[in-house]
Formats: sequence, C-alpha cells, structure tokens
Amino acid sequence: MTEKYLLFIALCLLNPTIENIGLGFQKMGIDRGAKAKSKGEKALWTFVWIFGFILSVSVAFIAFKILTLGNASTAGAFAGFGLVALTLFSYFILKETILKQELAGIALIMIATSILGYFSHGSQSETAHVNSTNMIYFFVGYLILIGIGGAILTKRLKTLGGLILGLIAGSMAGVGYGLQKIVSPMFMELFKNFNGENLGKIATEPINWIMVLCAIGGVVILQFAYKYGKAVQVVPTRAAAFIMTPLISGLVYLGEKVPVICLASIVLVILGVVVTTTANPAKHGH
Repeated sequence: MTEKYLLFIALCLLNPTIENIGLGFQKMGIDRGAKAKSKGEKALWTFVWIFGFILSVSVAFIAFKILTLGNASTAGAFAGFGLVALTLFSYFILKETILKQELAGIALIMIATSILGYFSHGSQSETAHVNSTNMIYFFVGYLILIGIGGAILTKRLKTLGGLILGLIAGSMAGVGYGLQKIVSPMFMELFKNFNGENLGKIATEPINWIMVLCAIGGVVILQFAYKYGKAVQVVPTRAAAFIMTPLISGLVYLGEKVPVICLASIVLVILGVVVTTTANPAKHGH
C-alpha cells in the first residue's frame, strides 16, 4: 500500500472520529449544563458544547483533503466508524453503559471497515471523472424520490415523518458529499493560495452552492425528523442514507470503481450502524 493511500485511510478514520467526539462533547454540555446550579458552571458547559460543535463542523475541511486522495464512495462508508468513537467516548467520559447490541454493532463496523480499507486499495481515484449525462439522470431520479417522499409525508407525517425525513436528511448530506468530491481540488487550491481569483472561482461555481444547500438542508430537515419521529427511527435511517448516497453517486456519475467485496463491506457497515444506533437511540438522538 502506498503512503498516499494509507493517509487516505487514516483521514477517513480520523474524520468521523472527530465528528462523533464533538457530538459527545455537545451531549455532555447539554446534559450537565441543564443540571448546573451556578452561572459559572453553566458557562463552563456552554463552552464544552461550543467546543464539541467546533469539532463536529471542522470535519468538513478535512473532507476536502480526503476527497482529493480517494473515492467519495469509500470515504462515505467510513462514516460508520464514528459510532465506535462515540460509544467509547460515552463509556469512558460520560460513564454510560455499553450494551451488548452496541458491542455487536461496533464489531460489525470494525470488521467491515477493515475489509473495505484493505480491499479498496487500487480502486481509488484522486479526481472525479464526471459523466454529466449520468449526473443529470441521478439528480432527476433523486428529485423524483424526494417528491414521492414529500407526497407520502402529506398523508402519513405523524406515522412515517421520522423515517422519511431521516432518509431525506441523510441523503441530502450524502449528495453534498458526492458533490464535494468534484470541487475538492478547487478548495484545496484556495487553502494553499488564498486570493481573490481562487475565491472568485469558488463563488461562481454553481456546484458549490448546491453542495452548501444540501449540507444546510440536511441539518434543517434532521431537526424536523426528530420532531416527528423517535431517535431510534431517525438516526439509523439518516446514517444509512448518508453512507449509501455517496456510493450511488460514485457509481453513477463520478466514475468510481468499487470492487464487489467492498460493496459487501459497505452493506455490512450499514448493518452495523443500524444495530448500534438502535441499541440506545438516546445516545445518538437530540
């Protein structure tokens, strides 16, 4: 394995780890801040929450580097690894019990990501080979599915709201991640040479605005998902949709190649995510 590929895998593991530890700090800030008796204590736990929020947001910048090294489909699948970090954080820092079902889910995720990391070597592409026609087909199909989901919500909001909105939130974030693969070289150039010309290129590129819209939309819709559904319903569907969407994007219009054994491992990651998140939904919900 090359040094570049090992860096890609290391960052793929680091990114969701930082994000989920950030979520852990946010949970700590909210839970303990609610019990704080003095202004000083409340200020401390507010700072803890802000620190966690900064960690969670910072991963977007790491993702730009990741996607200049390898496939969006592979990187997206490693998102499930973050649940391992969150579970360990919850156990050692928040002093929460790890359930047997969580251990089973973590085992599945670790086995699957190990398989994915080993066998995806050689199939990674540093740049996106965009098929514009397939990209149009992808977005037309995606918007049709969103429309179908919206139609169902008008009739079954109370019963299926959490499930469908969780899927939409996760898929929007995943669509944005796929688009991030396309524009990552542009952003990396801006990070290296911050000037008006590079900034202007980013500001005038429509894909960047669609990417940002997907990211923000995914966060907003997730809040409604929690309003209309339980965490045990929302979290696994959101996570599974986020993993699947970059995979579909990669296969359909980004020109990525995914070996069959890697496809199987991604399915196993999704299974591990569902098993882990449904064991103790309060840990992952709002």
